[in-house]
Amino acid sequence: MRLIVFLSLCCLFSCIKEKSGGSVTFLKNLTGHNITILPYSGNKSNSKNQINILPYEKKEVQNVKGKGKSLGSSFASSLQLYDSILVQFNDEFKTTHLDFKYMSDSVIDKLEFTNSRNITNESNYKILIKKNTKDYIFAEVLYEFTNQDYEFAKSLKK
Repeated sequence: MRLIVFLSLCCLFSCIKEKSGGSVTFLKNLTGHNITILPYSGNKSNSKNQINILPYEKKEVQNVKGKGKSLGSSFASSLQLYDSILVQFNDEFKTTHLDFKYMSDSVIDKLEFTNSRNITNESNYKILIKKNTKDYIFAEVLYEFTNQDYEFAKSLKK
């Protein structure tokens, strides 16, 4: 009798579908300029985490899958491990994107965390739900670099 109850419970629990989800994050370059993204911590660059994006390229930078019905941790939150992110166009014009923890008056070429163009602020990303069922969710997350970003960086060079 116990064996029948045990086997019934095993069958019941094996039929329960586990919830899962995830997301894929892309950085899209809408400009005709090469872009280099370089994280900084303690005034030192982290070149092993450097990201290069060609003109008009859409580059995958993160793919997160996990348990539970959620999109997982965001790419923007992973950038918040650094003091700042340097975004450079054509190895010439640059802008510093500051994390929410680091406000600085000494950086002239900066975008504060609250700026709508700051790459470390996850509210500046577009989220497109690709699939959403009872037990699963998956989204494409997108940050776009525009000519406005390039012109801003270029204006700082003057």
